[in-house]
Amino acid sequence: MSDLDNGVVIEGQIIKSDWFVSAINGNLKNIEANYKKNIGKQDESGCTALMYCSNLGHAECVKFLVKHCQGEIKKIDKQGRTALMYAAMTGQAEIVKMLLKFENGLKDDDGMSAYDYAVKNKHEECKKILQDVPDENSKKDKDFKKNDKEELLEDLQQANKEMDSYDCSWVGLLATKVVLFEKIRLKIRFVETITIRSGKFH
Repeated sequence: MSDLDNGVVIEGQIIKSDWFVSAINGNLKNIEANYKKNIGKQDESGCTALMYCSNLGHAECVKFLVKHCQGEIKKIDKQGRTALMYAAMTGQAEIVKMLLKFENGLKDDDGMSAYDYAVKNKHEECKKILQDVPDENSKKDKDFKKNDKEELLEDLQQANKEMDSYDCSWVGLLATKVVLFEKIRLKIRFVETITIRSGKFH
């Protein structure tokens, strides 16, 4: 990074916007003065002020942006990366903790998560933080499976009750069993299909 006509150069990209320059330099005073008209703004690479602050370790700026600029959270750049990923890349453990509850579990266009970037760049503290907290997507998936198992169990119990209540010939009883269990089989297939599509099938 270098100064250039009141701007800065990051990875070959010239940044001249006061908003992004303030974020890159960690200028909290300027961020506080200008955040209302710049919330969620992205530069040519898709980066936000929160991403720059997170990547460069400006913890106070990140704390302010998280509190006052919700529009910055969960934004992705042109490669699908989030502020949490940028923090993990450079080992910003304090910032990783701040962003964890908002962006954990997300993946970029290459299928990399914040945890993957911490591992790749050998940032052990960030790796441990990200490893110890289950992501929200996994939690939702577990809840989804639990709820569907409970529903299937209820269907089986209901099927038994309905079959026990029938006073008819063995042919009619057999037909009833076939219909009820086919309904349950279809529901099982539906649950398996949804689970496979979500990438959580084990």
